Amino acid sequence: MDSKHTSLTLLLNQWGKGDASVEPKLLEKIYPLVYQSARKQLLQDQSNHTLQTTELVNEVFIKLCSAKQLDFDSRIQFKAFSAGLIRNILIDHLRKKYRLKRGQNKDNVTLERVAEAIPDPGQENMDWLALHQQLERLHHIDQNCARVVELRYFGGLSVEETATALNISISTAVRNWRFARTWLHKQLAN
Repeated sequence: MDSKHTSLTLLLNQWGKGDASVEPKLLEKIYPLVYQSARKQLLQDQSNHTLQTTELVNEVFIKLCSAKQLDFDSRIQFKAFSAGLIRNILIDHLRKKYRLKRGQNKDNVTLERVAEAIPDPGQENMDWLALHQQLERLHHIDQNCARVVELRYFGGLSVEETATALNISISTAVRNWRFARTWLHKQLAN
């Protein structure tokens, strides 16, 4: 692990233990990580979110600051945690938006990264809430597979980073990713 990642891990640990003095330095280091994940997610999303990248990042930081007893052993664990926050914020935002519209005119997104088995991702669309509901169902079937999808799709983690974050082998991460993609594809096709 290089010193850049080591110093970030140390800052995260100090902050997680309640040392508020490291916040400015920590925010300077983690802002680009969270911004990159949020930006990537919003660029892939074709549902015309009214949420801007900076707003999403700010929401992540609000949730981070209100969380208690955070303990990260690595940058990858932090990215995994922030991926979950990004997912929850996007879903909450869409729920609010759809609730205001009373379920009409749901925006669609491509599932190119989740269901790579779909022949033409540009033509196969689904809504975010359907994806979220199916991920919740998958979570009840296989927690690890659902977490792999969350980290890869919402967090932008590689297979290797996902394996590290979940403390599983790379081959297990690949198997879980394949199963989850296939299962989601079948569920979302119905």
